[in-house]
Amino acid sequence: MLIKTKKLHNSAPCLAPFNSLFFSMTGKAYFCLANKQATPGSYPRQTVDEIISGAFVRSLRNRFSDESFIEGCEKCRYHLDHGTSGNAFLNFHKAYPLRKDFLPRYIDFELDNRCNLHCAMCSPYFSSSAPYSDGSYSNYKTPYDEAFYASFDRYAPYLIKAHFRGGEPFLVSRYHDFWERLLTINPSLRIGVTTNGTVLSERHKAMLEKGNFDVNISLDSLEAATYAGIRLGAQFEQYREHLDYLVSLHVGGRCNLSACMCLMKLNWPEFPALFRFCNQHGIVVYINFVEEPEFLSLKSYNRSEIALVIDHLKKTEISWSSPAGAVNQVVFSAMLLRLSQWEQSAPTTVPAQHEVLAAVPGNKELFLRNLAQFIDENPEFSSYNSGFFASKFDAMKPFEKGGFPIDLVYSSLVKGSLRDILEKLQCISTEELNRKILDKYFLAVNTLTHHENEALSVKNL
Repeated sequence: MLIKTKKLHNSAPCLAPFNSLFFSMTGKAYFCLANKQATPGSYPRQTVDEIISGAFVRSLRNRFSDESFIEGCEKCRYHLDHGTSGNAFLNFHKAYPLRKDFLPRYIDFELDNRCNLHCAMCSPYFSSSAPYSDGSYSNYKTPYDEAFYASFDRYAPYLIKAHFRGGEPFLVSRYHDFWERLLTINPSLRIGVTTNGTVLSERHKAMLEKGNFDVNISLDSLEAATYAGIRLGAQFEQYREHLDYLVSLHVGGRCNLSACMCLMKLNWPEFPALFRFCNQHGIVVYINFVEEPEFLSLKSYNRSEIALVIDHLKKTEISWSSPAGAVNQVVFSAMLLRLSQWEQSAPTTVPAQHEVLAAVPGNKELFLRNLAQFIDENPEFSSYNSGFFASKFDAMKPFEKGGFPIDLVYSSLVKGSLRDILEKLQCISTEELNRKILDKYFLAVNTLTHHENEALSVKNL
């Protein structure tokens, strides 16, 4: 049945309200990932049919036909007004031709937050493994039931692409059945998956090798130490094995592989190497400009610091000669322009609120010196030298660059009982120790003050 909506004006700036939908973890539906205000409905309060073709969504579409933008479109409006239209999300929706009845051609599904990692820049909303500030974990229950999934039997024939997010989509078992259901109805459908790259079973591989999948993999570092500092809970060797497998599928024409790179203090020096890797293997890059948590964001640097970042990235040699390289060169240039805009709006010095998270010089050295002295004075620990214990903290090294206040962890260690610390260090692996310390760090970081370092004490490990 045709939807009675006014004819789309040629001047409408974006096609999203007319060809796309995004179902979020809360049950709310939106037209795109960039606009979280204009919502055509919420499941299960409204049915899928009502969200797609009900009276309210028709009124929203009519408004969009009349106006340049509607509420929530500020991000794209900003890019159009500031000469960075290439970064505007509205470009994405141009790839999906409209139907006269405006049935969706592209749908984003973000239906579950189950995830195996607690990434440095992530939040409990997106990861079941990321703790809240009080130490609790997400008790999220999806609002999407079997009736929701069955509703798309009607719309699957008209879809060009369905994209799945998380959480980690390869951990959401309900997705697997849904993919098979959609592909049975529409064998030409493209299935998109945004993945951290750490989960890949034989069942996943069998699905991927059917040739219908577009995989967007997180690519934040190709260095084991940096990777470990960003993707907490992951094994770099396993990730690299999965990455190489996906690259082989991509090169062999059985899977389209793209990369999502999170730009932040922990990894920006490695971006040229990441672009070279992607250009070499024909992988198109998308950049997530990390703004939260603030202390990880390049946006929190002062003006001269951002200028140094830009200068380093500009001077680094990268070959753009491949087809993917030509696309990625535009992405790289847009990234530099975005950083230049941050530079112009940045303060000449770091604002006062950053002082709370400023590192206190010398705590690491002081802790290791006290540790060595304590070992010398206590024979029961004589079988261990200070080097043994110092090596336990090697996995923290990635955090010691880029302004990350890891020294606050050492500050709490200095205040702790060295005997308690040594006893725990003897019976815990380096990996487990770092996971526990860093977990406690992330629990405290949102409310940390100079007088609350005790929250990170090793006695609570």
